[in-house]
Amino acid sequence: MVRCPTSRDRALSAQLLRRLDGVRDESLWQAPNLDYDDAAELLLLLELLERG
Repeated sequence: MVRCPTSRDRALSAQLLRRLDGVRDESLWQAPNLDYDDAAELLLLLELLERG
């Protein structure tokens, strides 16, 4: 079953696309439209990517 993306899905997708465009600063995980859990996941992703 396919479901329509929610605003939460769109917010996370937008931030992930920004990351793919090369953005690495805190604006990714501090975006006001992100859910707390998604912001934490983005922060962890950025930390892991920085480590290599």
